[in-house]
Amino acid sequence: MAYKIPLKRKLPPGPKPWPIVGNLPEMLANEPTTRWIHKIMEEKNTEIACIRLGNVHVIPVTCPTIALEFLRKHDIDFASRPVSMASDIISNGYLTSVFVPFGEQWKKMKNVVANNLLSPRKHQWLQHKRNEEADNLIFYVYNRCNNGGLVNVRIATQHYCKKCNEYNEQVS
Repeated sequence: MAYKIPLKRKLPPGPKPWPIVGNLPEMLANEPTTRWIHKIMEEKNTEIACIRLGNVHVIPVTCPTIALEFLRKHDIDFASRPVSMASDIISNGYLTSVFVPFGEQWKKMKNVVANNLLSPRKHQWLQHKRNEEADNLIFYVYNRCNNGGLVNVRIATQHYCKKCNEYNEQVS
């Protein structure tokens, strides 16, 4: 009877991880984390490394050509965010465009955000309102300076934000 031994994927070099937590204790002890990662990569004399955080392998890359090749070949793998109970609760069942996993719903939401919220046409359409509100804020500060000499920034921003909220309610 022959048994197949599962093949392990060859991972880049990295520090030896602890059994359950991986390299989390080392990472937390050596802040800032980016310096620690670069130090590890210099010690191993490599441009790509493997650091285990819990049960997840993190692959930092310092070489632009390796990073470009990596993202071209594995773009779909990195396009989605990890699905977790926390992101499900925060996004109210993945109803927001921030936490939704990659797929058809993500593509639809991206299209709506790009075309309806962040488009140059929408930006131009609201430019006069932004200018009007900026003028109102400057006029308010100018009048306060002429009358009393002091401007309470908290009140000024509350006044400005209140106008923005009123406008948003009218548009909706």
